[in-house]
Amino acid sequence: MIQLVAGVVMRLGLVLASLCLSVAAVSAPPSASAAMTRTTNIPAQQLGPALRSLAKERGFQIVYSSKEVAQVNTAGATGELTADEALTQLLAGTGLTYRHLDANTVTVMPAAAAEPSSPAAPPASDSNRSSLQLARMDSGSSSQAPEEVVVTAQKRTERLQDVPVAVSAVSGQALESTHATSLADYAAYVPSLQVTSFLGQPGQVNLALRGITTGSTASNQSVAIYVDDVPVGSSSIYAGGGSAGIDLLPYDVERIEVLEGPQGTLYGASALGGLLKYVTREPNLQETSFRAGVDGSVVHNAENKGYGVRASANMPVIPNELAFSLSASRTYTPGYIDNSALGVRSFNSGIQDAARLAMLWQPNSDLSVDFSALYNRSPFNGAGYVAVNPSDPALGRYDNTDIEPDSNNATTQLYTARVRYDAGWASLTSVSGYSRFINFNRVDGSSVFFPFFGDYAAFATRSDVKKFTQEVRLAAPEHQRLYWVAGLFFTNETASSGQTGLALTPATNQPDPLLNPLIATDEPSRFREYAAFGNLTYKITNTLDLSGGLRESHNVQTVNETAYGSLFGTTADEAEATPFPRVSQSKLTWSVSSSLHLTPDQMIYGRVATGYRPGGANKIAPDAPATFGPDTTTNYEVGVKTQWLERRLLLDLTAFYVDWKDTQITGVTPLQLTYISNAGAAKSKGAELASKWVPLRGLDVGFNVAYTEAYLTIDAPGLGGRRGDPLPSTPKFSGSMTLNYLHPLVNDLNGEFAAVWRYVGARNTAFPGSEDVGGNYRLASYTTLDLSAGVTTGKWSTRLFVRNATDRYTYLFVLPPGGDGSPSSNVILQPRTVGLSVDVRF
Repeated sequence: MIQLVAGVVMRLGLVLASLCLSVAAVSAPPSASAAMTRTTNIPAQQLGPALRSLAKERGFQIVYSSKEVAQVNTAGATGELTADEALTQLLAGTGLTYRHLDANTVTVMPAAAAEPSSPAAPPASDSNRSSLQLARMDSGSSSQAPEEVVVTAQKRTERLQDVPVAVSAVSGQALESTHATSLADYAAYVPSLQVTSFLGQPGQVNLALRGITTGSTASNQSVAIYVDDVPVGSSSIYAGGGSAGIDLLPYDVERIEVLEGPQGTLYGASALGGLLKYVTREPNLQETSFRAGVDGSVVHNAENKGYGVRASANMPVIPNELAFSLSASRTYTPGYIDNSALGVRSFNSGIQDAARLAMLWQPNSDLSVDFSALYNRSPFNGAGYVAVNPSDPALGRYDNTDIEPDSNNATTQLYTARVRYDAGWASLTSVSGYSRFINFNRVDGSSVFFPFFGDYAAFATRSDVKKFTQEVRLAAPEHQRLYWVAGLFFTNETASSGQTGLALTPATNQPDPLLNPLIATDEPSRFREYAAFGNLTYKITNTLDLSGGLRESHNVQTVNETAYGSLFGTTADEAEATPFPRVSQSKLTWSVSSSLHLTPDQMIYGRVATGYRPGGANKIAPDAPATFGPDTTTNYEVGVKTQWLERRLLLDLTAFYVDWKDTQITGVTPLQLTYISNAGAAKSKGAELASKWVPLRGLDVGFNVAYTEAYLTIDAPGLGGRRGDPLPSTPKFSGSMTLNYLHPLVNDLNGEFAAVWRYVGARNTAFPGSEDVGGNYRLASYTTLDLSAGVTTGKWSTRLFVRNATDRYTYLFVLPPGGDGSPSSNVILQPRTVGLSVDVRF
């Protein structure tokens, strides 16, 4: 398949480049300013500069193709005009028209691609907007062409179809419609994204793109997670970075962007597999609005009912200059797994709380300052796994046999301040972020310790990561033939992690005075990184671009560990201190890309890019290396992005080859001490297809498929891996289909229906090659189906949603047995969930 794709691309005579996309000014939404008249005096001139002048004057975004406006002149716009009237005057006689993409962005396009009778249709409200992956439909227009999606993948606003990178965009409205509440749910929209949930709960996941993962043994995430322009989560291996992920509820999310392949040049550490970016909603400077919603749900095998409550408000304090937005939500997920040992029904219930405050101040069209504070908390009572022995449930399909109760509580705080200033010759952006991630989980270890000591055991793991980041960057005006961006980045991360193992007497479940605690460890660490980066794009012709970027990163790490307990034979007063060497490492990452627009709707691109994940230190021990270095990926990618039938049919095809070197893997010393080294290597190759078809007004159908072949190229004995073994958690085939239909009923009442079907192929939980290393399980392929249907008006929306409509029962992850004869713990897919959601806007 890869050879076929490469052959097709080569026969097209690939001349690589990227289309320059011009975006002028960023701030207030045109939907409100369209109703306000203002003195306008834009003289006759070239259309490009005229559009930029209007955008800067009115404070909104105008997205257009440089090729479409090149050599086009305008007669100008003068008089007391609204924004829509000014745009109409500027575009008169040019053969171009415009359309609102969302509340903040307008796109200019050929008149043939839009409905002539309504070129300036106002933006659809959230309730009337089809928001599936890759495109959104304006339900109020008779045009069948999908509106373009705007992304910030390359730290500038661009049409999704013009970005020379494989990018998927999923709107918050799409996630809301099917009641998706976690990263594991979001993966249904991005087939190449694999989310492994270790506990079946929010906050404990491992992400992988294009197969770049070593599974549950990963020292750190291979996919960087950003909220707007701020990285979240740990950058080091010492605070659970390999299993920590932030699960934002979609209520405050404008969209989620997933960038596939390494993004080391613009995004730095831990982006060697790709990037997942939450883009949150900004306050509206002109419109006062309120929103509230409730929902109720029933989960198969759950004793209680689920519910959700949410509310948000947007309040301009000084119209056109200062506004605040506030939102809060709570979602309760009932438990659906029973604990047979404790006699507790539906014990794995949990809460997701979220709150966000945002402020936007724009004293003039050149300067904007925004601040946001985000709080997210998800305490869950028990893990979402069942007891299995050896391949069938030990007791029942929804039974857990843990003697000591499990729990998990993940809390995220994020504070962001961003300043944007347009100096004319360049724009300045400063982003400051402070985050704190606290995770505490408790698991049962009785199956291991009871046969030896006669005691039950409970192990609690904690991590507390405090992270400050600062980025400052300058960017040239995007309409120039030579576009550049340069910046500096700094992060300072302090973390504390540790584990406590309790020995509990079976008769009383109280601490055993002779053995308690079994283990108590404390591991404080610090990670600092400095980086300088730059990217340059040269527009060779109106259709051909060439881009290149560099990033030099340097990090310094320190870590210490103290431990005591009966397993060490020491007390707290005699705690053992384990030395770690100080780590100081540097890494250069780079990228080269180019694309060629054969037509305004057909683009061919090529990209070579690198990414890295920081190294670290090992405990000083015989036969173990003192430190391990960064591992790196080099991604070779060619793609075709096309739109046909007046942009009603979208077809994107990408082929990739990833070379993963110096892979961080676990080794074992002769004394059975574990360490991390750079002894691994792997490759991943495959292809991805994304499509969207709009056969008639209000209906869009999407089909996406990913083929990934990821495997070791060097033996990994410590992980039980041999050369040629497939990488864990990576199916060869995965795919999804989406359908969304919006149809007017009577008056302003609309009916809508949405469906999301996903297929995940068979995959391993670990490496299968070595029989003397246990822990690998072959997981079967599965499909899921999510449905929603409802009615909407201008203010109200009511929606019935069904997740896992077929009530598919399948295993998503396996924790090996703790001792001989004990069952494994298998995370299962949440059973069928049926709910009703009601929202009101005013």
